[in-house]
Amino acid sequence: MNYIVNNQFVKVKIAWIVPLLVIPRLLLSIFDIPLVPTICSSIYICVFLYLFKYPSFRNMLKKAPLVLWLLLIVYHHINAFALHVPAINAIDCYHAAKMYCAVCIYTYLFCLDFRLTCKSLVISLFVWLFLALLVTGFSVSGRLTGSKVYAVTIGKYSAMMVICVVYYFAVKKTNLLVVLLWCLVPIVMIFLSQTRNAFGMSFIQILGFYYGVKLKGRIRINTVIPIILVALCAYVGMNSVLEKTKIGTRLKEEKSLDYYATKKITTGSIFDKVAGERLIYYVKGFDLFCDNPVNGIGYNNYQYIAGGRFPMHVEYMVHLCEGGIIAAIIFFLFLCSILKRMLEMKYAKPARILLISTFVLQIFSNMYSVSFDQEVPVLVYGLLIASGMRIASFSNNNEKNIFYELNNC
Repeated sequence: MNYIVNNQFVKVKIAWIVPLLVIPRLLLSIFDIPLVPTICSSIYICVFLYLFKYPSFRNMLKKAPLVLWLLLIVYHHINAFALHVPAINAIDCYHAAKMYCAVCIYTYLFCLDFRLTCKSLVISLFVWLFLALLVTGFSVSGRLTGSKVYAVTIGKYSAMMVICVVYYFAVKKTNLLVVLLWCLVPIVMIFLSQTRNAFGMSFIQILGFYYGVKLKGRIRINTVIPIILVALCAYVGMNSVLEKTKIGTRLKEEKSLDYYATKKITTGSIFDKVAGERLIYYVKGFDLFCDNPVNGIGYNNYQYIAGGRFPMHVEYMVHLCEGGIIAAIIFFLFLCSILKRMLEMKYAKPARILLISTFVLQIFSNMYSVSFDQEVPVLVYGLLIASGMRIASFSNNNEKNIFYELNNC
């Protein structure tokens, strides 16, 4: 589609670019094509270079959130090389470039044509989830998984789809029932993959849509109480039915908490229950941070030092433990810069509540997962950054930028 941005012609086929960004990783994995991560990184970098020819894209790169994101990536990798982290090599720098490109690309696409970008993401993620369902099975633990795609990835992509569905139907002014029906597929996928973090993200986003768009920002007791009661009944009912099944075993944290208690990895507070299986990353991660608080232990070094199966699973601890105070400050400034620019825009109350709920969603998600090294989940950052920008974008003489679309949702 053709756009005019700041009196300059821009030709970007969003309906083709978005699937090119989302789907290939799964397709390439299915057919066992070698160097899959490198190919996917190359796609993002090539799209970035294609967009770089437009002055509006280059000007966007000077905005504070994107500068801070670049600084955070560069610092982590320079610091890792300085600390001689064994898990970091030259190809990791190439993948790091992809992460910078990903946020910039999604930010620009959201600014350029918000509605079409959301629509393309919904379709692409739906195709991705359908393919993922075809190539996976049920493991002995009862969790949807397989050699080609992991359960947590299915959960995250499902949560991304819920976010895009909510925003797309918000600007289309669709009723709540249609939104819930479209969200049904990803929520079922979240349920099968047992990624509770993704379920929490989806709940926050749907609630933000309900209060922001449908109730126009009016929060009333007679709507809050029924939602809380329904949520509690649903949780109790689901837990009672599933607790004796293979799927239900993951809904309880007693075994994991007992394990951490025997290892003396507990805080002795309610945080033990809240953090659940992520508790070990907070406790051990903070201990490692205290050993080297200035520049941390080095990016991607937690798994090596702790001798664990998994890398750091908490976004905040990636920057605090592995990057030290310096990385933590940069990441904090990055979040603050997004919030500041977002609040400075004069959105109507419904759109403002929806955006704030998305920001809260990302803050919540960072407690349980990491999007710093995963290209699709960072589309949430792109959406939030784009909401703090106002580029003059026109298509067929109709304004299509995010400010206009959200302010009229």
